[in-house]
Amino acid sequence: MKVPRNFASVENFVYRSGYPTPANFPFLEQLSLRTVVSLTPEEPSAQLLGFCAATHARSVHIPVERFADDVAMTPAVVTQVLELIIQPESHPLLLHCLDGENVVGMVVLCLRRLQNYALPAQVSEFCRFACEGKLIDAERDFLDAFRDEVTIPAVVPQWLWRGERHQTHPTLMLQHAPGGEVGGGAADKWDSGAPEPVVRGRGGETAERLPWEQSSTLAALDLAPTIARPTT
Repeated sequence: MKVPRNFASVENFVYRSGYPTPANFPFLEQLSLRTVVSLTPEEPSAQLLGFCAATHARSVHIPVERFADDVAMTPAVVTQVLELIIQPESHPLLLHCLDGENVVGMVVLCLRRLQNYALPAQVSEFCRFACEGKLIDAERDFLDAFRDEVTIPAVVPQWLWRGERHQTHPTLMLQHAPGGEVGGGAADKWDSGAPEPVVRGRGGETAERLPWEQSSTLAALDLAPTIARPTT
């Protein structure tokens, strides 16, 4: 069985990759996917749509242009994808773009912000998959400015805030769907992104954890030269 290009596990029952081909379908079938999100310029191929139909997976196409030295999505599109990812009823979910690099990487980067990961860890994971191995200026600006309102479902996955809904967030605006309990208040307490994540490289292998120092702005970070590529 052939694994899709740049395939990796993001969280339990959430996966990322490049564009799935028929050679990848036997592998993907083992994941029992419920949702396949395609961030691509064109509609999914007939083969991919056929795979989704045969495996009873929902195909969601969100038009996104090919990455070309700029962020290919608006904040509203990223928020739309995040709201799909954090819905347990969408899992198992595969998120893919054309190559599994910067487009999918930007969504995962913003997901880590929603999870409240320390900034060095957010950027390090992105750089492991980015085509140039670093955040370009446009991507840095996008992440710094990303403050959209995210709708939180009544039930959240265990990997999001340990399965508990928060009323507020340190950097993002939250809107809560009806139902479920919302903890905290103006004094909501947040830690430095705990539980500490496992950063995964290309192919899903575990990479070395980074220090959990805090940094308030992307301008203070210049991680690209020090990012260790996963061994093969």
